[in-house]
Amino acid sequence: MSAPDAPQGNDFWNWDIEAETSAAGVGENGYPFFLWRESADNRLGLSRPRYVCILKEKGELCLAFFNPSTPVRPTGGFIIGGGVALLVALAMITGFWVSPPPPAPYVSNMNPPPFLRFLSVVVAAGLSGAASGSLWYACVTLVRWYWDRFAQDGSLLVRPLRTLSGFNLVDAGAVGAIANGEKAKTGHGLTAVFEDGTMWILTANAWEYPTMVFYHSTLTNTFREPRDRYLVDCDTEKRELERSKAGAPSPEATIPLSL
Repeated sequence: MSAPDAPQGNDFWNWDIEAETSAAGVGENGYPFFLWRESADNRLGLSRPRYVCILKEKGELCLAFFNPSTPVRPTGGFIIGGGVALLVALAMITGFWVSPPPPAPYVSNMNPPPFLRFLSVVVAAGLSGAASGSLWYACVTLVRWYWDRFAQDGSLLVRPLRTLSGFNLVDAGAVGAIANGEKAKTGHGLTAVFEDGTMWILTANAWEYPTMVFYHSTLTNTFREPRDRYLVDCDTEKRELERSKAGAPSPEATIPLSL
């Protein structure tokens, strides 16, 4: 599989890939990674991919999973929209109060009744608030993307690789997938399960069952099947490094004594 474009270097977590596609490879540390992008993570069509990889921290191999959608910083669009709507409503009510419409001529009164005035305030304030809030959300989202590609959003989960039991396919509704406002009754999710019973929800869709099966087999073959071999190689490398340090002469022993 060819690697997608990486506009900010070769770091795979910054790769741009199409929604509902995936990519795999080997990182700079020599261990594999697998990433995929979900349309549910999109904000104005923009999103960083999800990924699973192996990290080496303090000589120990760890499994890591990045979720770009939990948590996401609020943009303040609702606050801005609500504030603008309130200002518009106050301005219109004040205008009606300060400058009431002149009395209609003769007997007939053609001025709009109070209900229609109230309705005009609600409609104008609602439209103004929705437009300003949406514009604020769009501007903040675009600025954050072009500034740091949502680098301050999302979460990275890390666990020792030796505790990984495997990857499971589960019902989408059991891991939080929503369809038509309620738990999804179809579809599947994918989880990573650890020896102590903890579980990571990697993804859950009500409509991507073939993709879930592909992810399950790929993640299993990439991380679970070779897990023991990775651990043995890492332990061997660690012991060899410790022996080389123990056998190296101390700096004091290499300094010749002056006569």
